[in-house]
Amino acid sequence: MRNAFSDLLQVVHDYLNDPETRWPIAGRTMAPTPSGENPETRLDYTGGQVLTSRGAMRIVLPSNTRLAPCEALSDDGLWVQASLLCLPAEEAAMAQRRGLSELGYDLLAARPEDRLGTLFDLGTGPAEAEFCVRSADPALLAFLRKHIGQDAASSPEIMAAVESAQADHVVQSRLGRIESYGAALAPVDHMERLIPPEGFLLGLAFISPQRMADGAMDRATFEAFRILQNSFAEPALWRFRNAVTEAIRNGAAPGSLTDADPPHPDTLRLTLRQIEYTDGPSETLAAWRTAFDSA
Repeated sequence: MRNAFSDLLQVVHDYLNDPETRWPIAGRTMAPTPSGENPETRLDYTGGQVLTSRGAMRIVLPSNTRLAPCEALSDDGLWVQASLLCLPAEEAAMAQRRGLSELGYDLLAARPEDRLGTLFDLGTGPAEAEFCVRSADPALLAFLRKHIGQDAASSPEIMAAVESAQADHVVQSRLGRIESYGAALAPVDHMERLIPPEGFLLGLAFISPQRMADGAMDRATFEAFRILQNSFAEPALWRFRNAVTEAIRNGAAPGSLTDADPPHPDTLRLTLRQIEYTDGPSETLAAWRTAFDSA
């Protein structure tokens, strides 16, 4: 397993240059780049920035960031996968404010004109992220200041005022921030199924295209993710998967791997689904799936 910062940074730069890759923080991400628009992408020694007419994303990675390729079973008989960028839990935690809080001018805004907007923490984020709104609208600022300390999550009045004023939405963590201009951030399905390594919290993730609406897989991005796993995942994962793959290709009966324990209870089921994708169906694989994968 490699996790040298230079390796990690190169991976991040590669995916920042792919406009199809999504970058969620706390399950929220930028809206897709409008058709025909080229995003403005800048890379640097801590990560980089992407700017479009709909929003922006800034990545700032400290040297102890861990890249953890992660997969989980999905309900349609396949799987979901993402690359998780994590920090030790004690370093990843944010302020964890509860209730609406005014944070002042947004000096970290991607566009210079937005730095005169005032940032408010809604107090609704998890430990590792803050959900915020930003505006320079005097009426909205006055309204929000009257509601400081209130629970924004249970106040339709606050959220209605934010929506009516078309305030910008911002989510930020210790590894970066995402801005959405005049609209709520887009949710990303299934992120709750992807669990960081023990002792770490998720600060940012990246997800490349995985399958089409008809279920067909994108082989190039699938293989690219396998390369990430080979470089950054725990060695036990690859030892187990290689053993299962070899056993099925050799026609071994289900349960014949007496010396191999899966790193996670779902690892075997994930491996069987992926073998069917890479190798196609077989009688041996069907027997293994009958024995171990009820989905």
